[in-house]
Amino acid sequence: MLVSIFYIVCGFLGYLIVLIASLKIKSNKAINGYLTLVITLIATRHLINGLSYFMDTIFFHKLIISSNRFFIFIIPSLYLYFREIIFPKHSFSVKDSLHYILPILFFIAIQFIKFDTIGNANLSIISYILFTIFTIYVSSYIVLCFRLLKREVWSKKKEIKIKTHLFYNWSKFLMVFLVLATVRTLVSIYLRVQGESFVSDSDYLWVSAILWLPIYFKILISPEILYGYDALNNIIQEDKISSLHFDFWDINSKKDINNLQHLKLKEIVSTNIIEYIERIEKKRFCNETFNANTFTISDFARNLNIPSSHVTYLFKYHSKISFSDFKKSIRILQAIDHIKSGYLNKNTIEALAKKVGFSTYTSFFTSFKEITGKSPRLYVENINI
Repeated sequence: MLVSIFYIVCGFLGYLIVLIASLKIKSNKAINGYLTLVITLIATRHLINGLSYFMDTIFFHKLIISSNRFFIFIIPSLYLYFREIIFPKHSFSVKDSLHYILPILFFIAIQFIKFDTIGNANLSIISYILFTIFTIYVSSYIVLCFRLLKREVWSKKKEIKIKTHLFYNWSKFLMVFLVLATVRTLVSIYLRVQGESFVSDSDYLWVSAILWLPIYFKILISPEILYGYDALNNIIQEDKISSLHFDFWDINSKKDINNLQHLKLKEIVSTNIIEYIERIEKKRFCNETFNANTFTISDFARNLNIPSSHVTYLFKYHSKISFSDFKKSIRILQAIDHIKSGYLNKNTIEALAKKVGFSTYTSFFTSFKEITGKSPRLYVENINI
């Protein structure tokens, strides 16, 4: 009885995740579609087996037999799930449906073969043939999944980005489960074949339920799996954007990129854009950063510990002002802070200009008036009124 209740709990937990995935399917359509299919099949199987204890009828017995054969649909679905994350198309194609032809034929064959009318000798031969086909089929997809993930994800750990890093861990987690679940299924089916009865591995379903529980909890505590990395990243970025101090940043820039090198930089910079901007804005408090006369964007990038090409890209495509104007603005803001703290009580405006990084008073005067709308002297007079 306790085992049946455990199955029912696993089934309802699976359906809860399916419900959440369905609500978020627009933000992560193709990915959630495959994941929803897999979890629906597993949850249905657990729920049917759990309810059969309380509803011991012929109908439920037939449902159990049918649900035990769902595993053959799960394998290609997981492969397509992995592939969709790595090479997103955001739609189900006719080519994708080819992966389900053999499972459908296999499922139909098993449903309509009258095993109880076949002699023991022939039943044994048919069972071994079907078991061999099933083993080859499932093993082939596991190899396909492994090769795909190793080539496109696991072997690229050093160049991995935040988005890919999340999938890196999740894919390993799910792949380990897939191997364990496959071994469990093949062993249980083999034992049934040895017993001259075909395909009913409900006796070992508790192993499947135990394996699926950590998968369910992993999905629930990792929203990027259901929301999609892009959708989740947008939510996180919106929260962070509201905390930025300057309004000249253009996070979702639509500027055309024609430079091949910049196109390559786009994904990297876009993934880290908020982090980069936060680092830049923190540096505005470091007076010594911008005070050197010859301070360049390369110097700034080195100071930030960000590649110079990334900072250049950021100001070119995600800023409404150039780096030169940004540097000028920071220096003027520093000058204003010094004025308010009484620096000019003992020093001249010329000295202030040099202190914040301007080589001449003229350039300081022009920049100050451009940004504040007043000359330095008039600004000081207004403060002292």
